[in-house]
Amino acid sequence: MASGSAAELQTQLLLARDLGIPDGADLAEGLAICEQVSKMLYRLQQSLMRDNFDRSPVPGPRSRVSEDAEEYL
Repeated sequence: MASGSAAELQTQLLLARDLGIPDGADLAEGLAICEQVSKMLYRLQQSLMRDNFDRSPVPGPRSRVSEDAEEYL
């Protein structure tokens, strides 16, 4: 859910940019922070899946987003 919220925030920031609402410096800072948080969430997810893979008898959910996210981050 947190990754979805980060993506939603990024979308809202990009829409605000297209509408000319925020100051350029504030927008750039917001997008940079959003990207940084998205990367941290992705790494956390990968770490948790790697750590729990051997312990769980049930495979974890797989997401197409997580599989393709590496090339975008």
